[in-house]
Amino acid sequence: VVESSEAVRQGGMYRCSGAADDVEIQEAIDLAEARGGGTVEITEGGFYTTAVVTLPSNVVLRGRGAASIIEKNGNFRAIECIGSDGSEKVNVQIRDLKLTRNASDTNAIELLYGTYADGLALTDMWMEEGYEISLHLDHCDDFMLDRVNIKHSRNHYMKIFYCDRGTIKNPILDGDNIFTGIPLRGIWVQYSGQTNIINPILKNGRFQYGIYFGQDAEESRIDGPFFDNVWYPTGILCIITSGGNRIIMRDITIENCNRIVGADLTSSAIYINADDCEISRSRITDFCGRYAIRITNTSNRTIVNNNFCKDNGQLIDRARCESTTSPMIFGETVPWLNNVDTYARSNEQAYEGTYSWKGVGDGVGVMWLGFIALGASLHGLIPGLTYTMTARVYVPSGGYTASNVRLRYDDDQTSPVYSDGATGLDAWKLLSLTFTVDSAATNIVFMLEVNETGTDAVYLDNLRLKPLGVHNEHSQNFLDAGTDTQVG
Repeated sequence: VVESSEAVRQGGMYRCSGAADDVEIQEAIDLAEARGGGTVEITEGGFYTTAVVTLPSNVVLRGRGAASIIEKNGNFRAIECIGSDGSEKVNVQIRDLKLTRNASDTNAIELLYGTYADGLALTDMWMEEGYEISLHLDHCDDFMLDRVNIKHSRNHYMKIFYCDRGTIKNPILDGDNIFTGIPLRGIWVQYSGQTNIINPILKNGRFQYGIYFGQDAEESRIDGPFFDNVWYPTGILCIITSGGNRIIMRDITIENCNRIVGADLTSSAIYINADDCEISRSRITDFCGRYAIRITNTSNRTIVNNNFCKDNGQLIDRARCESTTSPMIFGETVPWLNNVDTYARSNEQAYEGTYSWKGVGDGVGVMWLGFIALGASLHGLIPGLTYTMTARVYVPSGGYTASNVRLRYDDDQTSPVYSDGATGLDAWKLLSLTFTVDSAATNIVFMLEVNETGTDAVYLDNLRLKPLGVHNEHSQNFLDAGTDTQVG
């Protein structure tokens, strides 16, 4: 037993001082190794390390839960287990403890690293505030990760390379919206065949890719993942890319993932670019991306079976207002404007990111900021279908009346439909409008309307237009460009 300097004395063999606690931990580990193996237990409390803790074969490092904390402070990993090809470490376990870093430690290095450590088992662990990859395994065959929970990783949360026959069970990856940087991947598996990921939870964070199976990650499975309130720049939550063939994805739940930072056009909840894969029994709702399920033209023999996709989609390009081209329906770039003096990107206000779009009236009449181009067209919308349009607006004090700022929809068959007006000044307010395109309509317009004359400003950000009640037959839910896809 190794006692923290913060713990009540318990008669342990080692007592830490609160400075360079790695010395006592490593001495205990070395003693266990000299005896042919054993368990080193650390008590509750903080252990403050100034060098890496290294694990040999046949040793278990065990804490007493999340209150047993190893906090590193320097250009080294908190824990590592390093073997070599032909001299692999074996029978190594780490469990029931937390790894983190000191706030002043900005070294880009993993919290935990294992290489050539076959059968490595991590159980009931917490990792927080990783400044680089939190957990990195390389050439660790037959590994087992069970209830490894990672929060606030600046780079990849889990990186698994060259590790065959591994299992990742019940991890929770929680971004908690703290870091402004975007972690590249939640779980990244590459060159690692027969990897099973079971019941992962990804929530409250920004990921370039949620779960990423890359090259040579063949014959693997993803069962029961749950994505909730995940932000994404490219908007791909589950991806299988070239070389990740024969992968099964089942019982995926994706909900409330409705915020894209950046490239809206390619966003997909599930993206397949490989052969002989299966997507079954998935439920995808309120996903703000271009496609719920996307199968590329280089994918062959994909099985798509019993998936439920509803109320997904994003029909507005450049919806986060970071582009120098205004937010509009996909495929259109020149907005229809009325009684507008200027309409341009602005950094004066922003709901998310750096910019919004600012419209200034010309003092002649009601101002319209269109999300479509001028010209009689349905602009890609489908007659008879119901849509919801949302936008954030900011109305400065001393200008327009907030309640006069609203969303508007018109078609050539029905009277205009309006959202409620904004509910206050000098703050971002959400506008929402649900409308149905008349079944006989041939011309539609939708816009932000300022229903008064003036020369003042209004700011616009974070737009979304999605179809309601639409299942897999709608293009915003399912894009199949593959060969020999089997849909059930």
